Amino acid sequence: MLNADRSLVGCSGPEDVKDLDVERYSPENLEEEIAELCAHIDAATYRLLRAIGELDRREAWATGFRTTAHRLSWRVGIDPATARQRVRVARAPEGLPLIRDAFRQRKP
Repeated sequence: MLNADRSLVGCSGPEDVKDLDVERYSPENLEEEIAELCAHIDAATYRLLRAIGELDRREAWATGFRTTAHRLSWRVGIDPATARQRVRVARAPEGLPLIRDAFRQRKP
């Protein structure tokens, strides 16, 4: 969730991001850290795509924007081509329940 200034709620800036002291980790611990971070990214990606898909399904873009991708590009500042790709990917799982379920089951 974003604050009014578009920063993350509960995260005031880069100083809130936990840095990884790689020097003190063994290779096994680094692998575990990487696996956990990947699970978090997968879970966040799933949530992002679900939200984009729902925004698209509701046609919420029709308030002055040409498409969901146009609105997404404006709102979060991503390249229009990237926004179109995210909308395309967000639409796909609706017709692919096995893929949707596999994506959803990946938890941090």
